[in-house]
Amino acid sequence: MKIINFIQYFLILILIVVDSDGMTLKRKNELKEKTKQMIYHAFNGYMKYAFPMDELYPLTCKGRTRDYANPDNYGINDVLGNYTLTLIDSLDTLAVIGDKKAFQTAVEDIIKTVDFNCDCKVQIFEVNIRILGGLLSGHLFAISDDYGVKLDNYNNELLDLAYNLGKRLLPAFEYYKSEIPLTRVNLKKGVLPNETNNCSAGAGTLILEFGTLSRLTGDMRFENYARKALFKLWNKRSKLDLVGNTINSSSSKWENTISGIGAGIDSLFEYMFKAYILFGDPDYLKMFNDSYKAILKYVKDQDGVYVNVNMDTGFSVSSNMDGLSAFFPGLQVLIGDIPNAIHLHQIFAELWNKYHAIPEVFNFNKKEVENDYYLLRPEFIESNYMLYQATKDPYYLVIGEMILYDIENFCKTECGYAQLNPLTSLKKEDRMESFFISESLKYLYLLFDEDNRINKEFTNSVFTTEGHFLLLPHSVYHNKNYENSSHLNSEYDSKGKCPYMVFHLGKPLISDNEKMKIFTLVNKVTPREELLYTNPVCPIDIKKESIDLHVKSDNDKDQENYPPFKIIEKPKYYVINTLYNVDIEITKFGTSTQLMTKINKIKLNLNKNVYIIMEGIEFLLSPDAFQDNLKIYNLKCNKIMITAAKAIYGPQLNAEQVWDMNIIPIFKNSNYSNPSLAEGCSEYSPKYKEIIKGKVIMVSRGSCFFSEKTKYAMKAGAAGIIIANTNNQIYTMSPYKENKFNPIQYKMLLNKFKELEQEVIDLVENDIPYHKRKQEVDEYTIPSLMVSKSDSELIMKQYLKPLSNYSKNEFKNLLKLLSPLYFLNSRDCKNTYICKSFFKN
Repeated sequence: MKIINFIQYFLILILIVVDSDGMTLKRKNELKEKTKQMIYHAFNGYMKYAFPMDELYPLTCKGRTRDYANPDNYGINDVLGNYTLTLIDSLDTLAVIGDKKAFQTAVEDIIKTVDFNCDCKVQIFEVNIRILGGLLSGHLFAISDDYGVKLDNYNNELLDLAYNLGKRLLPAFEYYKSEIPLTRVNLKKGVLPNETNNCSAGAGTLILEFGTLSRLTGDMRFENYARKALFKLWNKRSKLDLVGNTINSSSSKWENTISGIGAGIDSLFEYMFKAYILFGDPDYLKMFNDSYKAILKYVKDQDGVYVNVNMDTGFSVSSNMDGLSAFFPGLQVLIGDIPNAIHLHQIFAELWNKYHAIPEVFNFNKKEVENDYYLLRPEFIESNYMLYQATKDPYYLVIGEMILYDIENFCKTECGYAQLNPLTSLKKEDRMESFFISESLKYLYLLFDEDNRINKEFTNSVFTTEGHFLLLPHSVYHNKNYENSSHLNSEYDSKGKCPYMVFHLGKPLISDNEKMKIFTLVNKVTPREELLYTNPVCPIDIKKESIDLHVKSDNDKDQENYPPFKIIEKPKYYVINTLYNVDIEITKFGTSTQLMTKINKIKLNLNKNVYIIMEGIEFLLSPDAFQDNLKIYNLKCNKIMITAAKAIYGPQLNAEQVWDMNIIPIFKNSNYSNPSLAEGCSEYSPKYKEIIKGKVIMVSRGSCFFSEKTKYAMKAGAAGIIIANTNNQIYTMSPYKENKFNPIQYKMLLNKFKELEQEVIDLVENDIPYHKRKQEVDEYTIPSLMVSKSDSELIMKQYLKPLSNYSKNEFKNLLKLLSPLYFLNSRDCKNTYICKSFFKN
């Protein structure tokens, strides 16, 4: 395997010459354009079917506005105010992608349509971040010369609307003298009775938008109110420098003393630090630094999960983390704490990889979803974008591509994108919140748009918690006309430096060991944890309800001439006759409630036994037999997780056995710049036999039967064989050979099958054990596994290590495995950097 290290290291170095961050520019541009298409699909769907209402129903393709019949429906009415919410919230996304025409049309539609004189009680927090922030960001783009969307004949109409809205929100600050604003306000009537409590995020996530509005209009009431609210919250912190979740606007007493980084408190910390970036006041930085130290001390647990704690004691009160918490790695990037950002991001990456999205709430103690839905939230996408900007590690581009296609595959509808509820069933729900365009798709677009000016400028600009881009003109940047300036008497720390931590091929930012530990935080592992952590291969007991199967014919193209399946259903079992080979294909590792298999369009419940008669040979597929004959293995090569399917022939590894995966890949004679696995369909040469003996070999699928590959491996003295599929699916492997039948033979075979059917039914009815009925002799003496193409590549990558770790003789001996590479010696590779450095030693 060590030779593979050289090949892959060599190939990767070649790729770096082409593209330093591991994804070609062409591919990034393709993904950028794909994201732009998604933006247009969502935005145009809203404009066509919903405008001027607030939201689009993405399943029924119609507009959604407030729930006037139920004023207390806060889940809807807190957000929807009959003010073209999605249009305003999406406005600066059109500017970011550089579509001046669409941006100008949207501005004109807002000016003609929006009127805030509405008898609507709305939540201050939501209106501030979505509407006020959207108007301010749109205004700043419309007047800027820098982003290609400056509007002619624009007369500050968006700023005028923002100022109008801002004044309608001020009564929430003036009703009580506590300096903590109320949660809700009526846009027409002001404060209504019985409004008292507010969450920390609701009261503390105002300073960016309110401060910007003050700097642009000269009316300092907005910034003063927002600043006082933020400092009042901070002054009410506990002795541990922790703040609670909910505070009473009248008494300024904590109603909920739970602290953390998630819902109800999340963006408070974000606005502390971003206010320092945008306005330059060290008071905000001092406040944030003290709170961050407390978070790392009390909220972050030993596994790097940020739990909920009591603000007074620091004791954990739950092991949950919600999807909103996924914003935190992005904030950690901004403050320069890259290691903690990478670790926390990876936890959410494991969740996304498992569920195709981030669950609303996940319990890390039970390792299961608590709130089972995904609202198209942007927080994880934002953090992924920020980490890529900070490190240029192509891993984050790969994560972005996974996110893009999961959203496209599971959420796309005819006119937009739908949230998922329940997430674990990937069931679409008829809602598309405005932040999907304003944040989720915006951050995804910026991830792939390397040349976007926003990605190249280092200024005091910020993204708000709704993803709105704010960059104050220099004329107002240092305007500190508020009452409590230098409130904390803090000074700017000129010694602070941004960390230099970028992607490097030989030293990944997150190790395989750390990834493995994070994997176990999210996934339930086998009770045999000792095997899992101490052996190269560990069997995992897969519950039968966690796997879906498809049974399919090898000769689908002939199905019109030869009906491939005949099914007899009995109360406790099925008998299946097929003229051709069938493959048992694993297609999903999920949490379905029962094991199912599909034969064409017929579903079979595998809680029953299934007896398959295949070319005159009968075998059993049942819940128990499935467990024995299709064990899923955890090939832990240097702490990676590989899924494999076992053959139904040869020795069957059980839970007590561990296979020493000393793998030798067998390559075919191909160009050394693009090595590929051989197919293992002929006898191995004496040179290979000497190396193969006692080892597990890996070959590619193709050119001969699986069982033939196993036989050749046996003859060479191999201890086992791994067959790499040519795609990313895995199957049970059968020793049976394929026969071709013509229409004349088909009629003759039907009679034979009828006899076999009755024979099988008689055996089953008489309850004769399966192993006594199996007549064929198993001639295979070594175990065989199949892995997917991508997993075979992962196996090879695990043997990649610095070339300096090899001795010269060891390298040359291993090089003999690959004759096409054998010419590479100290003379022939002198122009190749990696060879030159190696042979110099």
